[in-house]
Amino acid sequence: MNVNLGMLTLKLPALQVHELLVTAMRAGLLVMMFVVLNGWVMAVTHLPVADYFEPVMFTGIARQLFGTLKHALVTVCVIGVLLLRWRFVAAPWSRVEHGVDIRLYVTVLAAVLAWNHATYDYNLYFDRAHYYDRFTLLALVFLVYWRPLFVLPFVLVLTVTGWQFHEPILPNSWAQTSMPLRLLMLFVCAHFLAAVTGVQRTIDWLFVGCCIVAAHYWVPGLNKLGLAWPTYGHVHHFMLSTYANGWLGFMNAEEVSRTARFVALLDWPIVIATLVLQIGSVLLLVHRFTLLGLLAAWAVFHLGILGLAGIFFWQWIVVEAGLLMLLRRLWARDPIPFISIPHLLVSVLLIGASKLWLPAVGLAWYDMRASYTFRFEATGESGRVYSLPPKFFEPYDFQFTLGWFKYLSREPRLNITWGASSDRALADRLLEARTPAAVRRLEQTWGEVMYDEQRSEVFDEFMQRYITTFNRRRSKQVWLSPLHAPRQIWTFAREDAYDDSEPIVRVDVYQIMSMFDGERYLEIDRRAARSVRIDGDAARAASGEGG
Repeated sequence: MNVNLGMLTLKLPALQVHELLVTAMRAGLLVMMFVVLNGWVMAVTHLPVADYFEPVMFTGIARQLFGTLKHALVTVCVIGVLLLRWRFVAAPWSRVEHGVDIRLYVTVLAAVLAWNHATYDYNLYFDRAHYYDRFTLLALVFLVYWRPLFVLPFVLVLTVTGWQFHEPILPNSWAQTSMPLRLLMLFVCAHFLAAVTGVQRTIDWLFVGCCIVAAHYWVPGLNKLGLAWPTYGHVHHFMLSTYANGWLGFMNAEEVSRTARFVALLDWPIVIATLVLQIGSVLLLVHRFTLLGLLAAWAVFHLGILGLAGIFFWQWIVVEAGLLMLLRRLWARDPIPFISIPHLLVSVLLIGASKLWLPAVGLAWYDMRASYTFRFEATGESGRVYSLPPKFFEPYDFQFTLGWFKYLSREPRLNITWGASSDRALADRLLEARTPAAVRRLEQTWGEVMYDEQRSEVFDEFMQRYITTFNRRRSKQVWLSPLHAPRQIWTFAREDAYDDSEPIVRVDVYQIMSMFDGERYLEIDRRAARSVRIDGDAARAASGEGG
C-alpha cells in the first residue's frame, strides 16, 4: 500500500497496513469518547450564577446531569458503565497497564490542577471561601492516587471551581488548565473503555495524549500562518504592552525602552523559533528524539515567554516535563510502540485536524505599536488615592491584567486589547505612525466607540460587591493562601499601591494609551473611563451577607 504525504510516498507492507487500521480505530474511538466527555463535563459543571453564592458549589452538578436530553444520555452511559463494570472501573492501579508509572503522572496532573484551584484568594464578589469545594478537591487528589476511578469526580469538582471565575465579568480563560485537564479527561475515556472491553491499552492514552499536547501548539501555529504572522514580526511590542499592564513594573520608561530595543534585534529569531516549535508539532512522533526534544523545547519556550512578557504557563511545563520523564522511564524498560510509521500517520491526521475535535486556544495575533490598558485607582475614606494592581482583584486578576474593559470607553478607540489585534491593515498603519500625534490621528480615523451600557452596569455591580466585601473583611486571605499557586500572568504593583490601611469609598478607572516610537516607550493619553462609588449598604442588600 502506498501512502502519499505531499512529495513523500511511503510504501507500507501488509502488516503495517493492519497496524495502521487498528491504530486509527483505537485512537479514533478514544477521540470520539473524549469529544463527548469534554462537552458533557464543561456543560454540566457550568452552574447557574446563584450556585456560586452558596457555601458549597459542586453539589449543583446533580441538577445539571439530566438538564438536557444530550446531557442525560451521557449521564446514563457513565452510570451504566459504573454499575455494570464496577469491578473493573474500581480496580486498583496495579490492574492498569504500566499502572505504577501512570499513577504517578496522573496524580501529578491532578495535584497541579488542585494546587491552582484550591489556593486562590477569597472570592470577594460571591463573598464565599468555598472551603468544602477546596478541601474536596484536595482530598480527591489522594483518592486519585489510590484508585483511577476518582479521576472523573476530580475533573467534575475542578471544573465547577473554575467556572466561578467566569462570572460575572468576561472573559476569563481555560488556557492555563486546558492541557492537564484534557489529559485527565482522556484518561477517564481510556479507563472506561478498558472497563467495557476488558482490554488494557494505556499506551493508546499516551499516544492520543501526546497528540493533544502537540495540538496545543499546532493550532496557534496554524492560526499564525492564517494571519501571515511570519511576515510581520515586532515581538518586542508585546513586551511593551505587558509592561503597560504591570510586567517589569520595577523598570522605568528609559530602562524598558532600552530593553525593547535589544529585544527588537531578536524579533526574527524569536518568530522563526516560535513557528518551528508550533508548526513542527505535527511531526512530534517522527522519531523518539523528536518527541523528547520537542517536549523539552516547549518547556524552555514557556520560560522564554515568562521572561519576555510575564506569562507563565507553568502547568503546561509540568505536563511536558512529567510526560518526558514518564516516556523515558517506560522506554528504559521497553520500546514505546507508538514510534512507528502507522502511528506517525495517525498522529499527523489527529494533530493536523485538531481544530475539528479539540477546542485548543488560538493564541495568534499581531503585536501592535500602540496599546491600551485600564488602570484602577481607589480613594480611601481619608481622601488619599491609591493604585489598585491587578493582583488586588484575584481570582479575577486575569481579566484585570489583560484590560478587557473596552466597553467602558465612550470615546473612539482602536480595536486593540493588551497590545494585540488580528487586523493586519491596522497593524501596518500603526507601524507608519511613529509619533504620538500620528497615532492619535489614526485613532480618530480608524477608531470606533465600543461603549456598552449593559456590560458597564455589570462592571459597576461587580465593583460594588467586591469592594464592599473587602471593606468589611479587610483581607483576601483564606487558610490556603500561604500555599498560593504561581499566577498565570505576573505583574508588579506600583509605588502608590493600596496597602489595606483604610476602607475604599470610590474606584476610578482610567484608560491609558501607550506606544513605542522605535526608541522610547511613551504614555500618550489618559482618559477617565468610569467612576464607581462604593455604596456598602446597597451592595450588601443586593448580594446578602456571605461567609
